[in-house]
Amino acid sequence: DKAQADQAAGVEGAGAKLAQLYQQLIGSSRDAYGTSGPEYAADRQRAVSGAEAAIKAEQDRLNRAAEQQQAAVAAAERSASLLDEGNSLAAIANGKLDTLIGLMERGQGDLSRITTNSGDFGNWWDAPQFGLTVRNPLP
Repeated sequence: DKAQADQAAGVEGAGAKLAQLYQQLIGSSRDAYGTSGPEYAADRQRAVSGAEAAIKAEQDRLNRAAEQQQAAVAAAERSASLLDEGNSLAAIANGKLDTLIGLMERGQGDLSRITTNSGDFGNWWDAPQFGLTVRNPLP
């Protein structure tokens, strides 16, 4: 009974132990009753039924493990797809940031040229092409 419970619970080596016990049962029954009596037939049938139940339990366990593996693979594939999408969006964002930085650098250069080349207008700088008139806060 313990070997059957261990095998049903998936304990490592329990299936081999159960098979060994069934072989011992059949061997003891054959030695005690011979092969033609109902006792041997009943013990043999018990061993065959037990082995079939153990095999079915192992097959069910393997099927569940395969289903779990398939679910893990599907989750990994979804994760990879989402990661690819995130990387694509990050690349787009980086491109837009590069454009923005370029525009800011160009604007800074334009503003520098305007203030340097605007002449001496006292405390005012004019940048009509940008619609700006800036008061110089310095005396």
